[in-house]
Amino acid sequence: MISYIFYIVLTSFALAQGNNPTEKINITVYYEVLCYHSVKLVQTQLYSTWTELRDYINVEFVPFGKAAIEKLPNGTWKADCQHGQYECYGNIIQACALDEFKNDSNKAVEFVHCSVSYNSKYPFNTTSTCFERIKNDTESIERFNQCKTTDKGYELLAKYGDMTPSISYVPTMYFNGVYDVNFDDKARKNLTQAVCELIKSAKPSACVKLE
Repeated sequence: MISYIFYIVLTSFALAQGNNPTEKINITVYYEVLCYHSVKLVQTQLYSTWTELRDYINVEFVPFGKAAIEKLPNGTWKADCQHGQYECYGNIIQACALDEFKNDSNKAVEFVHCSVSYNSKYPFNTTSTCFERIKNDTESIERFNQCKTTDKGYELLAKYGDMTPSISYVPTMYFNGVYDVNFDDKARKNLTQAVCELIKSAKPSACVKLE
């Protein structure tokens, strides 16, 4: 009887280990909210890869791209974005939302996908709806709404600006903190396959079917 119980426990532990890989691929996405290619990446590559491989990846979003931001001597902020002031406003809203999801990579993916899927031309029109549906927490919603109308939003955008390296195009992806132009190009075409190449442990079924 004891041997049987030990076998059950050992088997359960092995199954748990198989479903909870210790290896995580870190993907950093430098994007702009009104950039067509950023929206396309989220809609056609990133979300489906996350759906299949969420146990193997951490995704960090950096909504800044080729923008510029500075705090003027009078204490006000000035931001310029590649697709105009609407994009600056959209990036600020993204920054405020992502600040609330900073400890939950999965919810961040859900949020960004939701916010660019229903209105890709002006995704911030649906951002509040997406945020409230995913977060569903009164205090977080209040902080989010306050952030996007105060200096906090600009401060977060400036923080993302500091985090953004010199990039040639948007979106740009870094994998495990490293940028490789050829690998980034490959990932844009088939992100799931690119991530599978980086997984060194036992391959999940989503990777096996690609072999």
